[in-house]
Amino acid sequence: MVQMTDYLKLSHNWRTITSGINRCREQLSAREHKLTLVDRMILIEMSDANRAISKRQLAHRCCCEQQSLTRSLSRLAKLGLITKIQDPDDRRSQLLSLSDPKAPLLKEQIAVNQQLWLRFLDPLTEEERELFSQLCSKIATGLDSAEMADPDKIEALSRGPETMKK
Repeated sequence: MVQMTDYLKLSHNWRTITSGINRCREQLSAREHKLTLVDRMILIEMSDANRAISKRQLAHRCCCEQQSLTRSLSRLAKLGLITKIQDPDDRRSQLLSLSDPKAPLLKEQIAVNQQLWLRFLDPLTEEERELFSQLCSKIATGLDSAEMADPDKIEALSRGPETMKK
């Protein structure tokens, strides 16, 4: 049985990791190209998707609300890094795509992101990195599950884990 102190320690460690990653990305953003953390995240996620995607899909990939992407999408479009195209399946909607997937700035952002992750994972052995990757995948799959999308289950969580129905 996992104790509450274990959850608190895990929560603290996770916040420390994500905060460190974001701090490094912000420092890079301030120096180069005047791109924000959100701008960089959008470019990396769109490159990873490797196809045109909707704003909703992009928001899901970036783990944020669609409204929080609006300013960055406008800035990236003005810089010529992304384009908006009409969705062939829904003429009322637009899809977002990278203007040039091989653009030097995009390649640079991907390389910087890779270097950051290599730096953060440096203290781990190869086996620990593989285990970390597997655990992150398992957690991500759980977060994407239908159960986590159920508002009643989320409401029950707010009252405490013991109220969750199996």
